[in-house]
Parts: sequence; structure tokens; C-alpha cells
Amino acid sequence: MAGTKLGTAWIQIKPSMKGMTASIRSELSGIGGNEGASMGSKFSSAFAAKVGMVSAVTERVFSSAINTISNQISDAVYRADTLNRFPKVMQMMGYSAEDAAKSVEKLREGVKGIPTSLADVVSGTQRLAAITGDVEKASDWTMALSDAMLITTGDVNEASRGMEQFMQLLARGKPSGNDWNTIMEVASPIMNELAKSLGYAGAELGGDFYTALQKGTLSTEKMMEALVELDQNGGNGLESLHERVKSSTGGIAATMTFLQQSISNAIVDIIQSIGS
Repeated sequence: MAGTKLGTAWIQIKPSMKGMTASIRSELSGIGGNEGASMGSKFSSAFAAKVGMVSAVTERVFSSAINTISNQISDAVYRADTLNRFPKVMQMMGYSAEDAAKSVEKLREGVKGIPTSLADVVSGTQRLAAITGDVEKASDWTMALSDAMLITTGDVNEASRGMEQFMQLLARGKPSGNDWNTIMEVASPIMNELAKSLGYAGAELGGDFYTALQKGTLSTEKMMEALVELDQNGGNGLESLHERVKSSTGGIAATMTFLQQSISNAIVDIIQSIGS
């Protein structure tokens, strides 16, 4: 009944979750006739609903965590294979094991604090070493490209798309309209900055920078030297690309990528320790 005062009473609630709602309902039912019974029924139902919600959320969180770990296993296997294969491939290309180890260490330092996979930059360095004939230069080029492609979007998948097109450009020795369009979609501000650092007006398709690369009056090597300079030291009053990419990839998506990579890296360590 409305307006009925039930008074003050202590309710003994058992700490066990099992039967807790029944205990609440029983205790409240004894407070004051129909009002107490009604209150007990409503309270216990609401409490049960809340407990159910919490249990469901807990189960989903736990299930999501397990799925995240499971999904990282195949990625970890790929990374472990890439890292283990790198020194062997480098030796087949005429580099020493020491050169390969120095390259991996440089790249390992380079990806600290950014959501870039070590395996991805190691794989990129392997490809560029075949083009440059210099594993140290290939390492610098790879990190510069990775930073340049990541800095604008902060998305590792978009960065990978742009980097793949840039790799094809370097392998070919000059740009095509298709790869240039993709690169500009991913990193147009950095490409314009790169063009201006070399004395060109901008990096648009068909512009002076693009035309110079196509005609060979500007070599891809000189372009990459300028990009490495921007990556490591900055220019025009701006800090280095590498420092900028660290500060521009702090969003939720990047944080989730860091989490996934941390899990994957831990699995890689386990895989490599088993194989050693």
C-alpha cells in the first residue's frame, strides 16, 4: 500500500551467490505483511537481473580475452618464422650473421612505442636489402617508410597498404599512377613535406616531384635519403617523423594493436625458447 511505513529492520543476506535472491525475498517478506512480501519479490527479481547482467558481462570479457590470445597464436607463428628466417636469408644474400643481428636490433629499437610489428619491418628490410645492396640502409629506409605511412592515419593496416605500394615503386625505380594514388591516400601530408624538402612544390600526381621521379631526374635513392633525414632529424622546424608518429598513435585503436602485439610477442618468445 502506498504510504505504509514498514519501519527499520536488519536483513541478514548470506554471502553465497547461490540462493541469495531467495534469502533476500524471505527476509523482506517478514517485515510487514503484503507490503513486505511484495517488496521482497520485486527486490529479489531486480537483484537477480543485475547479477545476471554482471555474470554475462564477465563471461563475455573472459571469452573475448581467450579469443584474443587464440587469434594471436597464428600471428605469433608468422612473426617467429620471419625473425628466425631473416639471418639465414641475409647470409644467402651475402650479409654476415652480425649484420643481420644489428639490423634486427635497430628495428627492435625503432618499433618501441609505436604500433608497428617488428616482423613487418624485418620483412620489409629483407625486401629492401635486395634493392639497396646494403642491409643497414635497408633498415633505415624501412623504418622511415613505416613511420611516414603510419603518421597520418595511425592505422597499421592503412600504413601497410601504403608501404606495399612504396615498396613496389622502389623495386620498379619509378612511380606509376596507381601506386602513387595509394601512397597519397595514406600519407599525402608527409609526401608533400618530403617533396618540399627536396625543393619541389608538392607531391600531387603529375606534379614536379612526381614527374622528376618518373623521368629519373630525381633518383629514388635521393628521395629515400631525404625521407630518412626527415624520419630521424625532422626539418623545416618540425620534429622527426619518428617522434611525431609516437605522439600521433595514442588512440584506442593503437592501444588495442599494442595489446595484441604484446600478446603475440610473448607467444613468439615462448616459441623461440622452445626451438632454442
